Amino acid sequence: MLSYMSRHTAYERALNSITRFYRELDGSIPASARDFFVVATSSLAQFAGDDLWMTAERIREPAPGFRTVQSSSRMLPFDAASLAALFARNRCMSADGRDVHSPSKDLKSWLFIPVSTKKEAVFALFLTRRSGTYSKHDLHSAELLSQLFSQAFRMVRITNRKNRKLAEETRHAMLIDTQRTFARRDPDWSWYACTRDYSGGTGSDAALVYPFGQDNALVCTADVTADDADRQAGLLYLDTWFSILVQTSLDARSMISRLNTDMVRRKGDCYASVCLVRYIRSENRIEIAGCGNTGCVVFCHASMSVRVIEFGAAAGIASDSAIVSETVAVRPGDIICAFTDGVSGTRKRNGDLFGLEEIAQIVKKHYFLSANDLSARIMTILTEKEVSGVHSDDRTVQIIKVD
Repeated sequence: MLSYMSRHTAYERALNSITRFYRELDGSIPASARDFFVVATSSLAQFAGDDLWMTAERIREPAPGFRTVQSSSRMLPFDAASLAALFARNRCMSADGRDVHSPSKDLKSWLFIPVSTKKEAVFALFLTRRSGTYSKHDLHSAELLSQLFSQAFRMVRITNRKNRKLAEETRHAMLIDTQRTFARRDPDWSWYACTRDYSGGTGSDAALVYPFGQDNALVCTADVTADDADRQAGLLYLDTWFSILVQTSLDARSMISRLNTDMVRRKGDCYASVCLVRYIRSENRIEIAGCGNTGCVVFCHASMSVRVIEFGAAAGIASDSAIVSETVAVRPGDIICAFTDGVSGTRKRNGDLFGLEEIAQIVKKHYFLSANDLSARIMTILTEKEVSGVHSDDRTVQIIKVD
């Protein structure tokens, strides 16, 4: 006696389902699992024919369970726990099979077709027949559909992972290019120098310089904490911010204060550690202000003394953060060295960090070097003494040597 769906009809409907699936995709890749399930539902409905059917997906939020994607005009009665058991079995099943686990006592003949990853069923077509039973050909064609849709779903996930990785790599490349743009703007001043080591690839640091007035300069050493997309926006934001503020009469402390106020108001998790050095050459005066984990070393040539200036919380954390600042009268030979925490946080082979004081001693020991040679020397010492393969942060050193 022929089953309700003959062998020919079972495989023909399976073929129609596959054809519909690829026609709806039309060479495109669904952007999400949800999009895939919508296309799969439309296609699998071709296989159901006159049977009652329902497609469901596994969900994890806000709570683990299942969600109906679409169904025939008449909703199928089912028990959630029984449906969960079918998903857990992760294979095609029918009421005529050896392992019968009916989602409802009212269903006499049913067929379960999962779409699976390697570990679990994530989506399924559940259908039931009003009269008659499912044949071995129905079950076999269902297994073929399950395999095809499962493989297609895996390929979607792999492709989208590759696309996400490519997008991340593109965003990161744009971030690194932003850093290179800043480097190309370095001025040709004998009393200023900057050395960068961005081989860590974090894209967190920026060395910014803005001339103003008669031979004066605003030097900004910054480290931005955020994800890649927000980090690039943060670096550009700092550049825009200080390119405007340098044209005002604000001192370094007021600039940091304004920056902090604005960053606190901004949406998103983006924070900036900044050492700002405002050098008024005509008055032999330097204003230093900062926030976050950047550091600053001040060397006085007359007394051959060196000291470290540490700052407080990063900009953008709290509106009432304390801002460390001071004004220094300078003479020829005095040195101001600003750097990011990638410098002071470099780990030596004995396990210790370089720290602020050791950076200060390097500056004092090599005070006789030019600004350019001193900044390069600091980075060379870090490279020579650091633990090989551990360095994973950007490192920026900026030097002002009063002439």
